[in-house]
Amino acid sequence: MTKRSAKVIKASKALQMKVGTGTIDDQVLEKAQKLMDENKIDFAPLAKEHVSALVEAIQDAESKEPNGYENVDLASFSTPIMNLKGNAGSFHYQLIGDISGAVLSLLEHADRMDKKLLEIMQVLHKTILLIMAQELKGLGGKEGKQLNIAFQELCTSYAKGH
Repeated sequence: MTKRSAKVIKASKALQMKVGTGTIDDQVLEKAQKLMDENKIDFAPLAKEHVSALVEAIQDAESKEPNGYENVDLASFSTPIMNLKGNAGSFHYQLIGDISGAVLSLLEHADRMDKKLLEIMQVLHKTILLIMAQELKGLGGKEGKQLNIAFQELCTSYAKGH
């Protein structure tokens, strides 16, 4: 492995005023990491809130399908998916974070909803429910690896076509 020097970026005065300056004690970091690693809080109630918001966005888009998808707000999908991605790893559901991240990348580059993108949102929803029901924590083992690969391929395929 080659050594590279890190580029130090000096924080602005405004940021320093908000968060302070200096280093964080190693013991504080170790304690925080231990709390994260030993977290026993059930992710299901939190996930349910975000999954419900995703379902609402899907249903809204489906209701507009006969007239096209021009009035579908992509942010209604981005917000719950971003929240799932951001929170899943903290609750030992890295697989949900990974597949949500792949779909979120698609949304960030999409200018509008279309039928194929909506199908991807539906598959994401069903996959998250499956992961939660099977309690596929971490990367989800062999099944999780297969799901992650399938999602990466699905998203790559969609991105190449658009």
